[in-house]
Amino acid sequence: RAQVYSPGNGVTPPRVVRSAPMPRPASPVIIECVIEADGTLAAPKVVRSGEPGDDQAVLESVTQWRFKAGTKDGTPVAVRFYLSFPRSR
Repeated sequence: RAQVYSPGNGVTPPRVVRSAPMPRPASPVIIECVIEADGTLAAPKVVRSGEPGDDQAVLESVTQWRFKAGTKDGTPVAVRFYLSFPRSR
């Protein structure tokens, strides 16, 4: 695997370019993942858990998302990224 960067210090964060319908979790869910240089999402894992069914529903949705990759010195690179999904109101 190529080096995975964090946003900042000359590394731009990825941007969502296509998302899938997202369930509104009953409590906040935070996903840690790597956005690859080709804009695909890899290694998603829940780092803040909501209700048991919410975690799985959020993971299933974000695996369908596509991103514009983060860059370092103008070149697309893999970037560690966090996605936060607020609870329903």
